[in-house]
Amino acid sequence: MRFKARVRDAVALVAGLTFVACGARDIGDVIGGSGGTGTGGSGASGGSVTGGTSGTGGFAGFAGFGGFAGSAGFAGFAGFGGFAGSAGFAGFAGFAGFAGSAGFAGFAGSAGFAGFAGSAGFAGQGGTGGGVLEACYNGVDDDGDGAIDCADSDCSGSTCAPAVPTGWFGPLALGVAPGANVPPPCSVSGFPDQVGQAVAGPSSTPAVCSGCKCSAPEGIVCPTAALRFAPDNACGSLSPPLTIPANICQAFLLSQLQARSVRWAEANPQGGACLPSPTSPPVIPPISWKENVRACRTPQEGGGCGSGSCVPRPGLPYEAGLCIARFGDFSCPVGQYTKHRVYYQGADDTRSCSACNCSSPTGATCSGSVTLGTDLTCQSQPVTVNTLGGCASLPPDSTPPAPPYQESRSVEFATAGPSGGSCGASGGVSTGTVTPTNPVTVCCQ
Repeated sequence: MRFKARVRDAVALVAGLTFVACGARDIGDVIGGSGGTGTGGSGASGGSVTGGTSGTGGFAGFAGFGGFAGSAGFAGFAGFGGFAGSAGFAGFAGFAGFAGSAGFAGFAGSAGFAGFAGSAGFAGQGGTGGGVLEACYNGVDDDGDGAIDCADSDCSGSTCAPAVPTGWFGPLALGVAPGANVPPPCSVSGFPDQVGQAVAGPSSTPAVCSGCKCSAPEGIVCPTAALRFAPDNACGSLSPPLTIPANICQAFLLSQLQARSVRWAEANPQGGACLPSPTSPPVIPPISWKENVRACRTPQEGGGCGSGSCVPRPGLPYEAGLCIARFGDFSCPVGQYTKHRVYYQGADDTRSCSACNCSSPTGATCSGSVTLGTDLTCQSQPVTVNTLGGCASLPPDSTPPAPPYQESRSVEFATAGPSGGSCGASGGVSTGTVTPTNPVTVCCQ
């Protein structure tokens, strides 16, 4: 409250002064006192006041000229300091500077550059808020120098991005890192908002497959046996095979009336299968990529460009050239974004090992026995052959039919089931590829 009162008193005092009879130099002389040769100016008129380089024009009124505090855009405050400064009333000239420069007090209507160099001459140019810096991405001439954003020399860290064509988004800063490395965060680039990450150049090795194996055969049956007869007792000259079903007493008539031996010729296994399985699970190596990229965007885009927008220059290690992007695989549009690249956001990995399969069983054998009788029920004068390929003599039929009927016999094949055998394994080899998906086209300067 004390400060405000003094300001009001100072303003009233200045308002009561008459500057008609005194020139700027006269005021400077009065103000200067022991402070040097600085010339004053009709500060109160808000005009162009010289004497800026002699900010020491009354060191006692140092704060009066606003040389130091004026650079902060508060020349009026500095002027007040002059008024009450170490030079006492000699700082009055500083106070006059206060009146001339103080857009703050609304007297001169302009305090933008007041006291920037301790020069009351700049006080007459004020009114822009005193020392305001240019904000480079708002489309406003913040410092009042007639240039906005990229057109202002204060925005040397900015650049004009060419206009973004329809269907594309940007401008973007692009960070690219090789191999498994990842680009630094977007904050490093000056474009704070991340819009996406992608990869390029997939590299992969085939799946590692261990091959297949097959279980022991299951479900093999021995449904029949085949017999051959001979007219002698040693299975010499054998007849065509006679096939009989398993586990049934089968009556038949001998084609040779004088058959005296029999050989168990065949018992072929049928059917069955093996269960396939991989030797070990497949191993799918990870996908590697040639590049990892990060795209960043800035929420503020300014003006001061003939076309396009004013944006920051991307900071290292981000690429210097600005980019635009579009989902899908496209050619670059005509213009300044011509460096074409395609990145991907995923991959279709079909690598695997082919299915395991087993062939039909082979090498199995049937065991059991073959029993023959001279009657029709396998009971009379039985003769048994216990091994496949074995030979046995047959007794004559004790009750042969009268000619021309053939000799009757009966036989039963009692199977003990199959044994042995195996299946051939196949499959379990590497298949499939890696195909990148979800392309993103990036075109850069």
